[in-house]
Amino acid sequence: MTDFNQTDMQRNTTPDADRRELLRLLSEKQRRKSGIPSAPLPRPRVGPLPLSEVQERLWAQQGLGEGAAWTVAGALELVGVLDVEALRSALDALVARHEPLRTRFVSSPDGMPRQVIDNPAGAAFQVRAAKRSQVKDLVRAHEGKAFHLEQGPLFRVLLIELGAKEYVLSLAMHHIIADGWSMDVLVRDMQELYGAALEDRTPSLVPLDIQYADWAAWQRERDLSGSLEYWKRSLAGPPVPLALGRVIASRARGEAQQVERPIPRYVADALVSYARDRRASLFMVLLAGWALVMYRRTRASDLLLGTTVAGRERLELEPLIGFFINIVALRLDLSGDPTGDELMDHVRGTVLDGFLHQGVPFERLLAEVEGLRQPGGRSPVPVVVRH
Repeated sequence: MTDFNQTDMQRNTTPDADRRELLRLLSEKQRRKSGIPSAPLPRPRVGPLPLSEVQERLWAQQGLGEGAAWTVAGALELVGVLDVEALRSALDALVARHEPLRTRFVSSPDGMPRQVIDNPAGAAFQVRAAKRSQVKDLVRAHEGKAFHLEQGPLFRVLLIELGAKEYVLSLAMHHIIADGWSMDVLVRDMQELYGAALEDRTPSLVPLDIQYADWAAWQRERDLSGSLEYWKRSLAGPPVPLALGRVIASRARGEAQQVERPIPRYVADALVSYARDRRASLFMVLLAGWALVMYRRTRASDLLLGTTVAGRERLELEPLIGFFINIVALRLDLSGDPTGDELMDHVRGTVLDGFLHQGVPFERLLAEVEGLRQPGGRSPVPVVVRH
């Protein structure tokens, strides 16, 4: 095994340090030029802070429903010796590390919602003994219990003890402070913090340069005029909503169903191969297939749909907990009877252009693109697919 001395370590890390410094200088130059920060920067925590635009949408809809549709949740089955106090310590440290886990949302005198970040005071953590037959009901009740945005907490944990070495850990956050990506961040950080608490050592987590509230403020300040002009051109005169021939009524507001059908292996392999040949992603191929089915079903050649994106365009956003998800509107043109390859190339270009301009919040598009929001608040974006 080769030994590396301190000089070797400095030699290996210097390029990255130089790159970071160069990016910082370029960002500072851009900020001075435009007057708008080119990257999220830490903000003073003085008084209530503004919500992000996606958070405002959830705030406005909070009276429409509650329960699982408004909750980001996950359950972990733990097998082995568990130090409950070390777990409690890890959860407390997690809440201290990520501000959204200790954030509440209140109405200000001007009628606008604001987020209030409380000082670290420990996690909402409960321990309950139960039988395995009770686990499903307990987890469902824990995930479905309503959150109170003004009172908090909006993050809670239930540890279900099944035996000496069997546990289920149920984690639940209100959607206004988290998304699916956030759950991965939460579990990963919790594992490291638990290990550190067990071994009485400092956690090996990189300090967070910014928090979600810093990004929310920057989102409202950043110059998105170029991207907004792109969307105004792309979505001008949006098509009418698709008429699919029948209406499937949801049994309750906010309730959705998912139907799964397996794809034969040879079909999946063929799709991947075709995507590779057309320099496209599998998502693009499936989107082209969706467009073709919709055209054959409705004879509509002007199609519009929305796809969700993670919304974490910058590296410093990846280790954060927060609600970053955005919707990108993709408009597809099937006029002129395009061939399969021509349709694929069109879809590929549309997706790449849309993702290039994904920084504009969908809520802003609805407000500023004429005709996109229809009477009654409806949008002609007919389908939202997870990317």
